[in-house]
Amino acid sequence: MKDAKLSTTHQEMIRELEMQIDDYLSEQMMLMSENLKSWLRAEVTQNVSEDEAGTDKESKKS
Repeated sequence: MKDAKLSTTHQEMIRELEMQIDDYLSEQMMLMSENLKSWLRAEVTQNVSEDEAGTDKESKKS
């Protein structure tokens, strides 16, 4: 359906719903980004700790 065939009220309602969708998706993307960054930091910290523990064991063997 063309916008020209819609009443002003319907067009405004559609724009409002579009903005709500955009806001919702933006919020979800920000949350996903923060969750992924948090996961990444945890993984890197764990891997570095494991590498350091392995290095300590190697140096104690020598």
